[in-house]
Amino acid sequence: MIQMLLTTVPLMACLFTTVNLFLEQKRLNRQNLPMRWLTAWAIAATLLYMGHLIYFQRQTEWIPVSDTVYVAMNLCVYPLYLIYISELTEGKPYSTRPLILAWLLGPSILGGIACGILYFSMNPQENTDFIIHYLYHNNYAYLKGKANILAMTHQVCRMIFCLQVIIVAVIGTRKIKKYHDTINQLYADTENKEVRGIPMLLILFVATSVCSIIFNIIGRYCFINSLWLSIPSLSFTILLFLIGWYGMHQHFTMSDVIEQHPEEAIAANIFTSIDKNVLCTQLDQLMKEKKLFLEHDLRLEQVTRELGTNRTYLLQALKEGMDMTFKEYINRLRIAYAEKLMKNNPSLTKSDIATMSGYNTQSSFYRNYNSYKSTR
Repeated sequence: MIQMLLTTVPLMACLFTTVNLFLEQKRLNRQNLPMRWLTAWAIAATLLYMGHLIYFQRQTEWIPVSDTVYVAMNLCVYPLYLIYISELTEGKPYSTRPLILAWLLGPSILGGIACGILYFSMNPQENTDFIIHYLYHNNYAYLKGKANILAMTHQVCRMIFCLQVIIVAVIGTRKIKKYHDTINQLYADTENKEVRGIPMLLILFVATSVCSIIFNIIGRYCFINSLWLSIPSLSFTILLFLIGWYGMHQHFTMSDVIEQHPEEAIAANIFTSIDKNVLCTQLDQLMKEKKLFLEHDLRLEQVTRELGTNRTYLLQALKEGMDMTFKEYINRLRIAYAEKLMKNNPSLTKSDIATMSGYNTQSSFYRNYNSYKSTR
């Protein structure tokens, strides 16, 4: 009964996520490619945990089909999630690059086809030997012919999976960091533009990736009739739910950045002819006179128009002259202004101070206040 519950919970989380992603796309009534890829990931995860359920419930008559699907889905869930991250964070995502898609999804297709052919070309006795001796007891002694080849195929797929987890965790983290660096350069307010929940989600993602490798190496057979199954079951359920939740609420992507900044080309290495110190001085003077930093949703373009320059020059000046991003520069000015308001007007509420300092929400004000408040 307990094992039935532990194997069903992740499946229910996957189904819940899949249905909600479908409904969210219908509600948006517009093309959302990142969410479509996340939906594909949720469907793959659902099929994967359906295979888990059949395995742990020992429904052996279904295993030739379910295990074939399981192998294929096991090799595509992490690549699909990486494609989703690429859709969020890149102007030219993986979905537009057929060669990379082939490398990412090829192992899943080939692994599933190989296992399917071997399963359905074996006679009933070979199928029984493979399922009983290998899948449930990890014993090679009784395997011969195609059953032995299928066992080796399983092992190869297991090694590929371990490699995928490491690659996706590393590349996914880098892509998200690069995306955040970009929006920090271009926007003063990034609250609704960041990949939401990223600190917690990345920690969970990496931790669950490590768990995936460990559990994959150990093998599912070790968790049959064991309460240790609760560890992967609960950890994956939490991760699945959070990925789905944040995915449904993530609407701002690199495509929006490019749409808002059509000539986007932050090529810092080509900026050498301008005196960055002069531009920094002009920027400080502009902020002092017009207090643009108090405008809600201030954008880099507004500042460059006032200065009569372009974003490449200004961003390079901020980087080399002040060692700051645009976001950091504006928020330091806002917090310094907020500190003066608090000192000179003690009767003002925190909500008033946040609004008067250029923030749309108190939560954004508090987060930036903790990051940029004066230490004197």
